[in-house]
Amino acid sequence: MLRRSCRGLLGGQKGFTFIEVLAGMLLLSVIVAAFLMAIATAFKANMVAQVRTNADSLARAQMEYIKSQDFAGEYLVFSIPEDKSAYTIWYDLNASVEDDEINGTDTGTIGAIEVYAGLQKIMLLIKHNDIDVLRLEQYKAER
Repeated sequence: MLRRSCRGLLGGQKGFTFIEVLAGMLLLSVIVAAFLMAIATAFKANMVAQVRTNADSLARAQMEYIKSQDFAGEYLVFSIPEDKSAYTIWYDLNASVEDDEINGTDTGTIGAIEVYAGLQKIMLLIKHNDIDVLRLEQYKAER
């Protein structure tokens, strides 16, 4: 009796065919691959956002440090924390010339462009592992 009812449920079928198993595995692998690609993309986007956030924080901190110093032609570069040692602070004295930036982290100073008497333009570039991440331009006025 039990055997008969099972046959009635399965309709005489004893299992899946090889093609059906193969099709199911193919569908599962496509879903898993799409899921893994989505995770990889999200991870990469998170890393890029973290690098930009750190660069923005360093650039703004350096600008505030420059603003706290007396008005001069050059300003001191603050010490970059150890956990952000992959970052360097550069400055640009001529924005119209490509690749002429100066590494302020190495020289210890940042130069300013005099726009008018008593007004300077400071152009910072933050690099992460020697790749440009962020540019920040601000002005400093003599008081």
